[in-house]
Amino acid sequence: MSALLQVGDRVVSINGTRLKGVRHDQAVALLTGNPFEDVYITVMRNTIVAQLRE
Repeated sequence: MSALLQVGDRVVSINGTRLKGVRHDQAVALLTGNPFEDVYITVMRNTIVAQLRE
């Protein structure tokens, strides 16, 4: 699986926080927190789930 996001990918969690029911602004806050910390994004692609580190 490529570590790059692709059209159709679904972000299912950010830093272990599941995004089901989370508002867009809340998800953005998870992505733009501390600029000195890694962000872990779990993505679903074609029923394959992988964790990416940015």
